[in-house]
Amino acid sequence: MFFDIADPFCIPVLRGIENALYQSSYVQIFADAHNQRNRFERYLELLLEHHVEALIVVANWLFVDIHLLADLSKRNILQRRLGLSCPVTRSAR
Repeated sequence: MFFDIADPFCIPVLRGIENALYQSSYVQIFADAHNQRNRFERYLELLLEHHVEALIVVANWLFVDIHLLADLSKRNILQRRLGLSCPVTRSAR
C-alpha cells in the first residue's frame, strides 16, 4: 500500500516489490491512498476483508496510525513498513 504513488521514492520500491513477488508464488495487490488518511484506512479494511497474507506499507509517517498497523500482528499478518524515516529491512520468505 502506497500513500502517494507519484512520490519519486515510491517508483523504485514498487518495481523492487513487483520483481521480488514475480519470482515467488505471491500475487501483488497495489493500493495508492493519494496521501489521504481515510483512503488508507479504507484500503486497509478491504485488504483485511480479503484475508491478505502480508502487507507492505510505503508510508508518509505523518498520516499513519502506528497503532492501527500494530493491530495487524494480532491477525498474524506479515508486515513491512517502508519510509524515509524508518530502516528498510529484508526478510526471508
